Amino acid sequence: MHRPQRHYTSLGEKTAGRARCIEAMKIAILGGSRFIGFHLARALAEHGSHQVTLFNRGRTPSPEPLPPSVNVVIGDRDVPAHAARLLDQPFDAICDLSGYSPRHVLPFLTPAHRSRIGHYVFCSTSSVYQVPPPNLYTETAPRTAAAGTYGGDKAAIEDILIAHWHRGRWPVTIVRPQGVFGPFDAQQAAFVFSRLRASLPIFLRAGPRFRINFLYVHDLVAAFVDVIGTTASHGRIYNVAGDDAVTPHDFVAICSEISGDRADIRTTADWRHRFVQVGVPWLPYDLIADNRAIKSDLGLSFTPLKAALAESWTWLQAHPGRLTPQLLPAEHYLSRHRPVPFSLVAAGIRQAVVAFPLIRMLHPHRVIALVLRVLAASPLIRMLRPRG
Repeated sequence: MHRPQRHYTSLGEKTAGRARCIEAMKIAILGGSRFIGFHLARALAEHGSHQVTLFNRGRTPSPEPLPPSVNVVIGDRDVPAHAARLLDQPFDAICDLSGYSPRHVLPFLTPAHRSRIGHYVFCSTSSVYQVPPPNLYTETAPRTAAAGTYGGDKAAIEDILIAHWHRGRWPVTIVRPQGVFGPFDAQQAAFVFSRLRASLPIFLRAGPRFRINFLYVHDLVAAFVDVIGTTASHGRIYNVAGDDAVTPHDFVAICSEISGDRADIRTTADWRHRFVQVGVPWLPYDLIADNRAIKSDLGLSFTPLKAALAESWTWLQAHPGRLTPQLLPAEHYLSRHRPVPFSLVAAGIRQAVVAFPLIRMLHPHRVIALVLRVLAASPLIRMLRPRG
């Protein structure tokens, strides 16, 4: 049956109907107190009669107070005793937002613990796909098998969970989001809007322009709510990404139109730039996910990109502290088309690995080659080379 598409002016409007149409449930959210998990916990607690438990290490405070009905349990999922303490009680569903390695999920998969979990919803990533992925890639596109990488480890977790579904029909659902942006995130939209408002340049990759379909965080939360609320999602894997595939140049142009600030876009072919500025994706290929499966199975609709960015801009204006621009360590060099020094590249690599997980998709031999390129480009190494 066709469901009419619509977009929403708030997370509450988008999730309220869904949260009320499923029975009251006991739901645990693993990790995620800052961004996605915060939005999900608040949506489930405020727009339904669910009992919500947030389980994490307690190291990162929530950006705003959670509803008082949310039960926060402090624990480390790497410690089996902590997982056992959480599962002293049964849960209708667990949303796992912090599983990055197979060792993170294994404590929850003992026979005793599985019997206490009615549905395991795992937040994976589009980084599980081999690069470059097919244009408009589906959930069956080839995945990476590079152990020890962000995408490879997420793929390994997927395999473990789906194996439990095939063996015993233990309810599992895999969600693969990409390019998530929205309130309380410092990258993507917030990065661009803050630099536009401060009249600072935005550096983008020179050459062919790749496209990516970004995902509004409210739509991702709605996807989780839909998945939790239906058995049709059991044993399924879903790409979750918006309908609109745009280039970073398009993304910046839309933000500029919304805020009314002129965009100073500067392009650079210096590959070291990608390790210094991580607010906007830097890719040499399209990353366009096919989202038809979750739309067909669950009737999910996605907020048009321009409308989602407009909502993000309205939220940022109400939270002016979030509009403080991120000054780039290499801004002086990029503005003058000078090579980025090795010291800044090294610091940027550490930041990029944390802030933009797609970099962690690289196979180990590519990482080694990349490090050698960084070293070869550094002024220190050039000084040490013998002179002819």
